[in-house]
Amino acid sequence: MDGPPIEPINHGELFTTSCFWLYSPAHSAASFLPAHKAPNAIQDCLEDGQRFTGGSVYWLTPQIDGGPVVAAGGRRLQERVQILPGENALQLWKRALAPLGAELLLIAATQSKGAQQWPN
Repeated sequence: MDGPPIEPINHGELFTTSCFWLYSPAHSAASFLPAHKAPNAIQDCLEDGQRFTGGSVYWLTPQIDGGPVVAAGGRRLQERVQILPGENALQLWKRALAPLGAELLLIAATQSKGAQQWPN
């Protein structure tokens, strides 16, 4: 490799958060993994007649939604939500799953220093 080695520049929280995504890629799933994996996790859950689903933050692997759930801040980054009677996929997404995914990803990003694989 030609040229000098690339040195990281520490810019506080931005650097820490960026490193979490660059060096330990994680993703949010609108499913209480390992149940109902993408691409139709929400619809599959509804069609199965489930009363609960959830959101998960997991480490990326070559398998779709196949990585282990992330643990950060002493907790597993995965939570259940109730499916309301008559709720469709879009309503469930807007009411519960999108806000939950954002919340879990924020926890993962801000507590990335201690993030690890949750023991199976």
